[in-house]
Amino acid sequence: MEMIKGYNEAEIINDGSSSILPKGAYQMIILGVHMQNSKSGNGKYIEFDLDVAEGEYKGFFDKLYSEAEENKVWRCRYYVNIPLGDGSDKDAFKLRMFKTFINNVEDSNSGYTWNWNEDSLTGKLVGGLVVNQEFVSRNGEVRSGTVLAKTCPIQDVIDGTYRMPKDKKLPSFKNQFKPVEDMELPFD
Repeated sequence: MEMIKGYNEAEIINDGSSSILPKGAYQMIILGVHMQNSKSGNGKYIEFDLDVAEGEYKGFFDKLYSEAEENKVWRCRYYVNIPLGDGSDKDAFKLRMFKTFINNVEDSNSGYTWNWNEDSLTGKLVGGLVVNQEFVSRNGEVRSGTVLAKTCPIQDVIDGTYRMPKDKKLPSFKNQFKPVEDMELPFD
């Protein structure tokens, strides 16, 4: 391959993606709340932008965002589906997940009571459990990072009484095919 013209002068893109928050439990703060429509168009969810509120990694995601020169994306999001109220099993699960999240926020913020205004969640604290997650990169490589997998009351983080979810690994495709013992093919 010949050297590409301008290669030596080109700047490297700094999107902050090389920094990864270690797996663990964190005191988090909700910085943004966005109501979104589902891709199917028949539901809604709330997208939360969070950051670490205390400790060694305080402001971790704000720093990543501020330092990114290109591809500025908030790197700590948590999603909560809004139940439709249709009585289905799937909707009952969404309702339990929604109520659990709201309860975690209420338990983490003395005097706060959910008032059905999603904007009132901005600035509230909640415990966050961050796990390792495997993913396939744009170039097809299996890589790993961390993701906010679950919330809990902030006191559980302080006391160490939380239950850490399992890491999120890609499905393994090893040994799903049996080796062919008879090499004789029907069309030989």
